[in-house]
Amino acid sequence: MEKDDILAFQALAKYGSFTKASEALYIAQPTLSKKIAILENELGLTLVERTKRYARLTYAGIVFLEESKALLAQEEKMLKAVREAAKTGARSLRIGIMGTGLAGKSLPFIRTFREKHPEVSLHFDLLDFRQIQEALSAKRLDCAMTDDLGLSFPESLKTEEIGESWHTLVFPSNHPFVMKKRKTFRSLETEPFLVLQGNSSARGLALVKGICTKWGFTPKIEKVCSTAEEILFQVRAGQGIAILPSFDCPSEDAPGLSYISLKEETKPFPTVLAWNEGNTNPALLLWKEELHGYLEGKVVSEK
Repeated sequence: MEKDDILAFQALAKYGSFTKASEALYIAQPTLSKKIAILENELGLTLVERTKRYARLTYAGIVFLEESKALLAQEEKMLKAVREAAKTGARSLRIGIMGTGLAGKSLPFIRTFREKHPEVSLHFDLLDFRQIQEALSAKRLDCAMTDDLGLSFPESLKTEEIGESWHTLVFPSNHPFVMKKRKTFRSLETEPFLVLQGNSSARGLALVKGICTKWGFTPKIEKVCSTAEEILFQVRAGQGIAILPSFDCPSEDAPGLSYISLKEETKPFPTVLAWNEGNTNPALLLWKEELHGYLEGKVVSEK
């Protein structure tokens, strides 16, 4: 399917006449008719209803017109990115990451990317969701690795799922509940809970209350914190326990902390790579390509 044939079809759809379309394209009318016939033969469909007075698109022709516009627009976008890459090179990439846990899990891929592409200068910002959303919309970030939380809804932003997260119970490392062989969540009803609220998590308090309600009790709220880092400090200091998304939790061997995954107790939520649709940074294309390959290899190795 040649681009010139598609452009000829689009001209015919615009003018509704073989005569007018051929004049606009500066080609002979038989040449235009041949181009349309080639498309129809390749598709095995009738795209244009022909009469002596007009040329009218069939339903298949209407659909092909819209899809061909999208196809050529995507081709132009790709060519623009390639030309930009050839002109400037893949030099710099600014990446936002939501949560210390997700940041830690991203490190192996980051090391791999640096080794393969030392020419790309990487810059990272550890941000909460609100900051990531604003920075992506304002194009201060090239991309972000984050929980979705609605990023897939704005038309200007694009997302691809790169993993899943679950909620996690966070304890001081010496907490007796962690040592128990038989764990009953109802026994946590006397524990002081630290909850996340504000810009970092609009639903943090409601979420903890909902989980505890399923366990048969109302949580005793010790303190409402504004950041996950503050909660983790308070837990280490023995001020209480918490329920956090796994992307907010440091690695399993983090000093002073113990975790119990609530994978069986709560639904998973997607972790995504998000970027602004208008971003043409060639380094972003490289980052996405390498991330896809890394994740595919990881899945294979885990089976």
